[in-house]
Amino acid sequence: MVETNKKILVTVCILAAVIILILSFHLLHKPITKEQLIQRFSEFKVKYQEKKKQGLEVSEAEKWIRKAKQAFKEKDYEAANTFLDKAFETLEKAGKLLLPSFPVVKSNSWITDPVTLRDFVPFRGPLVKLPDNRIAIDRRKGWTASNFVSFGMCTDGSHIIIFHSSVNIGGGFLRLMFDDKRIFRKVTGASYYDISGKFLPHPTVHTNPVEDYVITIGYDEETRTWYHKVIYMKTSPPTEILNVEGKGRLIPLWIGKPEGPFLVHGVSGIKAGQLCLDTWGGYLDFEELTKCVYHDLETGKTYNFTSGFTFMDREYHRNLPIGSVTIKNGIATDGVEFDAMSFHKIKGEEIEFIFLLARNPLPEKLKEKFEFPEFEHTGRINFVSRGESYRFDDYIFSTDDKLQPNVYYLKGNFTDANKIVVGNVNLTAEAFAFWGWGGTENWRVHKTWWDPGGKAAWGRSFVKWRGTVTLRNETIKVEDVYGFGEFYRYKPGSPRNS
Repeated sequence: MVETNKKILVTVCILAAVIILILSFHLLHKPITKEQLIQRFSEFKVKYQEKKKQGLEVSEAEKWIRKAKQAFKEKDYEAANTFLDKAFETLEKAGKLLLPSFPVVKSNSWITDPVTLRDFVPFRGPLVKLPDNRIAIDRRKGWTASNFVSFGMCTDGSHIIIFHSSVNIGGGFLRLMFDDKRIFRKVTGASYYDISGKFLPHPTVHTNPVEDYVITIGYDEETRTWYHKVIYMKTSPPTEILNVEGKGRLIPLWIGKPEGPFLVHGVSGIKAGQLCLDTWGGYLDFEELTKCVYHDLETGKTYNFTSGFTFMDREYHRNLPIGSVTIKNGIATDGVEFDAMSFHKIKGEEIEFIFLLARNPLPEKLKEKFEFPEFEHTGRINFVSRGESYRFDDYIFSTDDKLQPNVYYLKGNFTDANKIVVGNVNLTAEAFAFWGWGGTENWRVHKTWWDPGGKAAWGRSFVKWRGTVTLRNETIKVEDVYGFGEFYRYKPGSPRNS
């Protein structure tokens, strides 16, 4: 009997202890609030900027803070708090980041290879494929971005559809313009690589499949065919709102093979205590349009376009350090100034070209402190009807000098593989529409860190070209030829050489 009483007493004591522990936990562990998390995010941002300015490796902390923000967005505040703990912990352990150096060139337009699957998705190089097929980059090696962008314009005589959506690391952007209707969505979450046929029967990259819209880009290397789809996932079955197919033809404009050398696209800012350049590789692959179907979700109408063009823009970006620098006040970020335009004559004799150039916008006093390589100046022109393709690196480009130009001027020569001039262009383009941040008609203007009075803006233009293209002794007159333009433009607040 005594023994039984002892057992009962022990059991009661254990239960009492458990209850006390549970009550203590609930009393001491109060649920984290939204306001407390916002304060923690703010504190993290301050410490993160301090560590980054010191040139420390913060990519691991960036990974955890992205997870924390995603959990916060989903209102899972406990998970967000746990991820924030990890972010603070890894930030405290951050060590010195040593960025690699590598060669760069002014142009790679001499490359004549067709695009391979390896060029499309260069794993064990610019890209990393995680076990769940997410696409990632190794920021510790200086990689900053990996972009897949499908560009195109299609017409049926009554309507026009313009598309330039992208699949990026950590998300993507849906960009469509049907006549005067603009559709813009920022697609969040990871992007993926797929060979299972989930969206396309070919190797495919796509944005987060749980979002309302999924952007997909696939490539069949054997037939050199590109597939571009935008899918609305909230219907049953999902609705394809854009379905485009195009076959690569003649020679792409090569920016750089995955293994390099790359081109200099601009100044990316101060990273790891170093002034870094934004370099990139990739290609722009001209396509013969074979299919373009648009479905309007609002009206339920489907449009089949029979005329137009499309091309694939593939980019892998990497930071190149050129020297140590200290910023006493503020933070130095992008210092980019570039112009890129395309030309697509699809009626009668087919001609198409793409060119791009970048300039160093920094003041002379800062340029003198570093040894800058040449910035990109490259291009390629294809005479599709004749099966001829030439380098187009020798040209002069200008505008009406507005920050958001309406008029664009291009004069230059194109050359064969032996650098012999075989023809020239003398063209003017006028914009009929624009695309700024978020799909606005006006580009967003902002200040620059290297010129307090300067202004800069990024945006795209949709243009019509006119003028002449001369091949050998034959002059071809062009009128109302569609094209794209993408620009990051800078207007100094003081003379450039100050």
